[in-house]
Amino acid sequence: MSELIKEIIVFAASLFFLVKAADYFVEYSEKLGLSLKVPQFIIGVTIVSIGTSLPELVTSIFSVLEGETTMVAGNVIGSNIANILLVVGISTIIARKIEIQKSIIRLDLPLLVGSGAILILTMKDGVFTLPEAILSIVGFLIYLLYNVTEHKSSLVEQEVKRIETLEEEQKPKFKWTYPVWIVLSAIGLFISGKFTVSSVIA
Repeated sequence: MSELIKEIIVFAASLFFLVKAADYFVEYSEKLGLSLKVPQFIIGVTIVSIGTSLPELVTSIFSVLEGETTMVAGNVIGSNIANILLVVGISTIIARKIEIQKSIIRLDLPLLVGSGAILILTMKDGVFTLPEAILSIVGFLIYLLYNVTEHKSSLVEQEVKRIETLEEEQKPKFKWTYPVWIVLSAIGLFISGKFTVSSVIA
């Protein structure tokens, strides 16, 4: 019983540090991007979108290395269900109402449905193969490229103008601590992800 309590404590601690490491990674990556005058939209569809999925990515990689491949599918499906239902639901309860742009409904929502359909088709036979993995990666890269090109002409220009019109003291400044924190948080992700998976398996 004491061994079980020990594993629960290790799991809780490693999960906490995993989330915090991902949080720091996103925060300081965003600060670095702003200091280099990268538009917020581009930061959102690249750094933030990937950074917020780092806990799932890291734990999935360690799950595969431990031979627990079933955890990967559960991780992906569970996190997406939580994002769609839990995150949107709680956010709407707090805000009372969330405004949704027509472009999201017209363009991004079909992409979400399409990615879900691809997941269903590739996992239907109970095996996710290397060609299907390559297809998924290519699809993700196409989505990133689509986001950047689709919104670049309007949103990027607006963001550049906004940064240029800021007062000098308000402009984000580059600090050498930003890349240091990014590296440290990446190391934290690696270590905490390994302990999270091992404790879950135990």
